[in-house]
Amino acid sequence: MTDYYVPWDVAEARALEESQKYATTTYDLSRNEDRARCWLAHVAELYAGGFGNFCNLYDFDRTNLEGVLYRGEQPNERNARQLTAYKEEFDQLAAHDPYFAQLNVAGAKHGK
Repeated sequence: MTDYYVPWDVAEARALEESQKYATTTYDLSRNEDRARCWLAHVAELYAGGFGNFCNLYDFDRTNLEGVLYRGEQPNERNARQLTAYKEEFDQLAAHDPYFAQLNVAGAKHGK
């Protein structure tokens, strides 16, 4: 019988790496930027065909947009350009979306 051992530091690092993939996203709803990110993530996920099709339609870099929406990373040049180009459209959609209104109410309750 052969026993296989994995050093603890290697196993711990691997477990942390795997858990990062499934970590839940948190938003500070008292901040308008986080409410906008949360809303856009919601819209992208509910888009017909999912997040990938949303990225294809609006010509976003999918990997970077995931980081922007779910981890608060900075957009790369391409995504910054596309977010600016579609800002008016997204603002119009948000203005008429009950979900965005709920986010604003929740943000007002938790505002400082």
